[in-house]
Amino acid sequence: MQGLKIDARDQDELKVRVESAIEKSLGIQIKTKAVKKLGPKTYLIELTSIDDKIKIMKNKSKLKEYTEEKVYINDDMTKEEREIQEKIRRKAKEERRKGKTVKIGFQKLVVEGEQWRWSREKEKWNREGREWERKREKNAKKLIIMRNGNMDDDADEKKEMIKENEQNNNQHDNDDTQKNKKYKEN
Repeated sequence: MQGLKIDARDQDELKVRVESAIEKSLGIQIKTKAVKKLGPKTYLIELTSIDDKIKIMKNKSKLKEYTEEKVYINDDMTKEEREIQEKIRRKAKEERRKGKTVKIGFQKLVVEGEQWRWSREKEKWNREGREWERKREKNAKKLIIMRNGNMDDDADEKKEMIKENEQNNNQHDNDDTQKNKKYKEN
């Protein structure tokens, strides 16, 4: 967490104040294992569960409404990952100035629906296009058809579609996981 100044006499008070600030700003309750002050407005927060982290990351956009100060919550990243994310933020700012719709993700940038990733090896942006989006849409449509019962009553066909859908989603997720592991190893 960066940007919020918290005055505390000791670690226990710091933990309570961080938990309180997160509850007040994001509207969620969490339990911290430890909070370490890294700088005047920077804290490393260790949570007791991954579920708490997911809740925080899903709700962190609410911080814009919380305070006049700019407060950020980011994943704990390696130096190299932070450098790539900085390149992504700069590119996003540039694209927004051009009036484009931009979303920032971990190690990726989506501009007007097209996904881009920074290649450290080539020192340039790689366009991944909309292929990932098309696969997700296709798989989502299959699930909708199956849930609505609009398919024939052929159970084997349904099972095959479910299996194919899961494989496609798992392959996409595995590709992202492998890329993230590769980044962390380097």
